[in-house]
Amino acid sequence: MKAPGEGEAGAGALSQADVDMLEGAVAANFLFANMSDAERLAVFQAMQHVPVQAGQLVIRQGDPGDHFYIVDTGLFDVYLQQSPASPPELVHTYGQLPGMEAGPSEPGEVPPHASFGELALLYSKPRAATVVARTEGVLWSLHRNDFKAALQAVEHAGDSRDVRSLVKTLRGVEVLQCLSGSQLHLLAESMEEVVVEDGQHVIRQGEEGREFFLITAGEVVCTVRKNPDDAAEVPKEVLRLSAGQYFGERALLMSAKRAANVVACGRVVLRRISRDAFEAAMGMSLQALVDAEATWREQLAVQREVLARKNASALHLQGGQAQFSLDDLVARGLLFSTDCSALMLMEHKASEEIFTVRVTSVTDVCAMGKQALVMRAREITRSLEPSFFVPGVLTSFKDSRVLAEVLMTVGLCTLDMLLAPGPFDEQSAMFVAASVVLGLEHLHWSHTLYRGLSVHSVIVTEGGQVQLVDFRFARKDDGRAHTLCGNPEYLAPEVVESRGHNSAADLWALGVLIYCLLTGETPFAAPGDDELRIYRKICARALVLPDHLSPNAQDLLDCLLQRDPAHRLGAGPAGLAALKAHPWFAGIHWDALLEHRYPPPPGIRERIYNFEGVAYAHFEPKAYEGDTRWMENF
Repeated sequence: MKAPGEGEAGAGALSQADVDMLEGAVAANFLFANMSDAERLAVFQAMQHVPVQAGQLVIRQGDPGDHFYIVDTGLFDVYLQQSPASPPELVHTYGQLPGMEAGPSEPGEVPPHASFGELALLYSKPRAATVVARTEGVLWSLHRNDFKAALQAVEHAGDSRDVRSLVKTLRGVEVLQCLSGSQLHLLAESMEEVVVEDGQHVIRQGEEGREFFLITAGEVVCTVRKNPDDAAEVPKEVLRLSAGQYFGERALLMSAKRAANVVACGRVVLRRISRDAFEAAMGMSLQALVDAEATWREQLAVQREVLARKNASALHLQGGQAQFSLDDLVARGLLFSTDCSALMLMEHKASEEIFTVRVTSVTDVCAMGKQALVMRAREITRSLEPSFFVPGVLTSFKDSRVLAEVLMTVGLCTLDMLLAPGPFDEQSAMFVAASVVLGLEHLHWSHTLYRGLSVHSVIVTEGGQVQLVDFRFARKDDGRAHTLCGNPEYLAPEVVESRGHNSAADLWALGVLIYCLLTGETPFAAPGDDELRIYRKICARALVLPDHLSPNAQDLLDCLLQRDPAHRLGAGPAGLAALKAHPWFAGIHWDALLEHRYPPPPGIRERIYNFEGVAYAHFEPKAYEGDTRWMENF
């Protein structure tokens, strides 16, 4: 007999009674609460109607979970085993017997059409309890992959203009290279469709250009006259363009006369946007965006020069190459660890210099199937320009035991270590938050989503620099991402709900981090809360702002912890410039901080002075004996 969820019986066409029952069953479920009607229906249609026999095991405590269940009929007992030596204890019963009417249950009981296992829709995690069918019955079963596929299908179907295809084309337009993936997505959504019939002019040579065009179907021919004013001259064909190509992009930057005619060859379907519409959508001109990116690159060049001088003199660099090996280093302390890696302080045996080294166990990576994720993180750290707030990689090593990256920094501790004595004062919190903002700004300009923000993995140097160093969850910003990843307490609602997310998710995490700096706690987790309870609070935005926070701090947190990602401060057209202009940051001299000329406030300096150092630790994983070809390019 197949286990429930393996699809013995498909749901087929849902009846209205089925839909009504399923709607009632998920009405209070946080994963369904903010779905549109179309999204819920798509998810219901992805469910399987599965018969279950009395005594059949539905889920086993400790097994990885990948199905969510709704009880149609039958009784299902929940057993919890407190320890391996203790017998399973009956703690709950879900159920509905034939003939029972769904509705309010007795006090303390679960409604008849109960659901269980919703955490499996987010990611694979060991089941917290065992569920066994007491009677014959029927379950509605939903696999995590089908759940996410249904939501993504609705997202894509709702986009009749094939925004993803447009974004892919826009990414190759030279004058748009300064736009992030999110901005390109917004641009694609803002382009209107226009149909041009055979022989009609799209643009005329000599006219002032104010529109940019992208071809989605058909072909156009580009022609020129030596004298645009001579109507008798026969235009000369110089170029043909077809679907997936574009023209007129310079019109988004400046007013200039068109250099050629563009004429439809047959029926042509185009997307177009005017300079005015572009500026309305983006909140600023393309030239302003180009200038902003140029300013960022100039500032980056200054940082690169300072870092190059520092590293060349202090970190054994000759000709750009590190003059030591991993065997020359010995572990001296642990900054933080993850499921398969650690950020270590390591000492060079001969010189006694300290290095910050990101070390990953090859054996653990392979056991967890995270080879692709590790290599993606390495590709990102390799592609990023180093900055004061996102240290680059000095050199890297690999062998059968570990993958190691030596960072261009020397960490003292993590933020949570500095928070051990208690919350920061607002001046100290402001300094730390501003440093994190500049780190995120660097990443977002580099078209990278961070998704790894938490006080546990942000490091602080002895000089008070605050730096982002955890790239396990980072990815290039090439549109909406759908993977649930990161510290559960810092996840944005759209991440939890698998609705697709972009760089605005980093802004929500920033809000959580600032809240933690000011209170010593995160806003959606209380002691003893499991992940499901935390996720429910996040999705409900169960936010309470302490009275002792200043009005500006409360307003900033309210603006960052907005449920709608488009409404978060810093997610709008002005980007992080709007966040940096918030009154709470009024005391920050951004240019001085960016150029490493802004000293940490007294509260930070005092905690650094009193910090006694990280605990000694070593990281010595066993050698991996399997296939290591996947890490050749590390």
